Amino acid sequence: MNIRPLKNFVFLIILSLSTFSCEREVAPLKIKKIDYLGDQLRIDGYYHSEVETIEPPYIHVAVFYRDGFCIHTCTRVDKMSGSDTLNYLETTLLNNAFVSKLKERPLHVGAFKINETDLQFEIWNDPGSIVGRPISSFSHYGKILNDTTFVITKMVNNRTNHTFLQNLVYHFEQFSPKPDSTCAYVK
Repeated sequence: MNIRPLKNFVFLIILSLSTFSCEREVAPLKIKKIDYLGDQLRIDGYYHSEVETIEPPYIHVAVFYRDGFCIHTCTRVDKMSGSDTLNYLETTLLNNAFVSKLKERPLHVGAFKINETDLQFEIWNDPGSIVGRPISSFSHYGKILNDTTFVITKMVNNRTNHTFLQNLVYHFEQFSPKPDSTCAYVK
């Protein structure tokens, strides 16, 4: 009896099962996407905040859309390389190919809401979570200072309820065209 075909069959079954198990469950967002009809924040561009206590600095980027969708991601920009930070953000983080990858998993995308000067947005993030657990979401809370500036004062991991106090001031930059806001995960 030739056992090789049986081994190949078992290998294919194991491979198929492991492929299916790689699909990650996504924890539901607490914030529901609703149209933003206000004028507290400009949405014809993006917001950025720089954390200068880390070398090279971390740059956080937030993009808000009229349909209630948002993107929030971050990167490091090496200022010693002579790169223009805003140009880097616009060509690297705000291009359709990069944003499409974020929305496929989903990562760094979610929904936002504004109540007078209170801002809250919730995005999915997966900072090294244990395999098998759903991709968890993080809620960010802050205050709107004017239509081009807001400050995030805390972030909460919605799976663990761990709270991180912050003081990140975001500034507006006009940008067009923004990446598409269509995302199957954010409803």
